[in-house]
Amino acid sequence: MSAAYIILEDSTGPVYGLSKRFKATQMKTPLQRTDGVKYLLDGSVDKSAGAILRTWQYMLRVPFSSTDDAYGDLDDLKELFLLNDPNGTPNDVITLVDHMGDSFEVYFAGELNPENLTTILDGYNSAYITIIQLLEKTGG
Repeated sequence: MSAAYIILEDSTGPVYGLSKRFKATQMKTPLQRTDGVKYLLDGSVDKSAGAILRTWQYMLRVPFSSTDDAYGDLDDLKELFLLNDPNGTPNDVITLVDHMGDSFEVYFAGELNPENLTTILDGYNSAYITIIQLLEKTGG
């Protein structure tokens, strides 16, 4: 059974760390090739095979402030995005629990650029939309 949300958790887990639900309104799951391709002087192609990376791109509807502790707000999403120390506690590995309940270890990739959906910039009636990109830790 699928859910209308995803869960993002920091590396210290749901008991001691930050673990929040976020409402996903759209999802893409592109695969990314990392092959190296060079065109040689004689016109032939020199290709070296690389890893195939699994990514998730979610459009999230995030409240500025949440009245439900199970759901994340804009500050929670920023806190998860800003985890950038691979040796820190928590580190930069995030656990994604997708809408089907499957768990993956991922990193944030790209930028976080929330856009306000309302004429109210903060408070419980303010909501933002943002796209996040997550990259699987193992590379698929």
